[in-house]
Amino acid sequence: MIVERDQIRKILLIIVAHMGDVVLATPVTRALRSAFPAAVLHMLVSPLGEEAARHNPFINKTIVYTVTNWEKDRSLLRKLIAGLQQEQYDLALASHYGSLGPMLAWLSGAKYRLGFDADGGAKFLTHVVPSLRGAIVHESEKQLATLEPLGITTRDTGIVFAIYPEEVRNLRQKVTVIHDRPLVLICPFSSHSHKDWTIAGWTSLLQSLAQTARCFLLGGQKELPPVQRLAAAAGNAAEVFAGSLTLGETAALMAEADLIITVDTGPMHVAQAFPAPVLALFGPTHPQVWGPRRPHDVVLYRPQECSPCWQKAEYWPYKCGNHACMEQIPAADVIQAAKSMLQRRPTLQPI
Repeated sequence: MIVERDQIRKILLIIVAHMGDVVLATPVTRALRSAFPAAVLHMLVSPLGEEAARHNPFINKTIVYTVTNWEKDRSLLRKLIAGLQQEQYDLALASHYGSLGPMLAWLSGAKYRLGFDADGGAKFLTHVVPSLRGAIVHESEKQLATLEPLGITTRDTGIVFAIYPEEVRNLRQKVTVIHDRPLVLICPFSSHSHKDWTIAGWTSLLQSLAQTARCFLLGGQKELPPVQRLAAAAGNAAEVFAGSLTLGETAALMAEADLIITVDTGPMHVAQAFPAPVLALFGPTHPQVWGPRRPHDVVLYRPQECSPCWQKAEYWPYKCGNHACMEQIPAADVIQAAKSMLQRRPTLQPI
């Protein structure tokens, strides 16, 4: 079936996955907006990706998939399907691996349905893209591959994250940013503990940076207790803002930062939208697939024999007991990299 592009007026992009996956879909939405400037573009996401989707400037509407159990939540599922079919989409894309996205594309009733052949999803699609499992391809490029049946190609994998005026105003009420010394934002914990670095390493880093920089510890509400313990272990060398900022407010703060230090977590991808360099610590996941890619970013990665183990069947669900790949990253290396990046930082203007 040939896609008649002039007939595409309403598009559904399906990414029922994590926040980072939604942020890394920015290149797909930008390419779709460029190819179909007059089309209506909706994004279907999970609650984990909702806030990120609402900050995508290329999206007209965000739909949240709240079905957690198809057997128990049949009324929610029927409501979702009815709502999707009522939209009368011309094109539906599932840019994430798995069968759920392709199945929802099929249930939407869209004439053209694009996605990967992984995990049984091909039977729901009109145009199938070969999966790239095993290949070292960045997630943003992998998602862009779903556009190939449309004849759309692009090398622009840059991230865009819109900041709204009310988020800047709210941030000003919560945080006072004084540019008398460098501002370093630190995201020390992931929602998956095997991605975390050591408390001893973070403590050494904070105590070293606090001598010349102002350090803020960030994270969600779930990360607040470990962040508070880390701050105490470091002698309160950093201010704690975990659990007190929305994602949009965090982004507004990133826009004023001089350096962002993080493990592999959602905010790391959001940080790619702003000028501050990112120092990322990697272990279980492959930095060439998930890491920052700009010239001024730095990744510290000490792979072990089993690295990267993320979603490898022999290590699922995370059978590694010592997380050696993260523990082997020396604090001295992180401190040296951070200080070097601060020395060559550009001068940023407050938003």
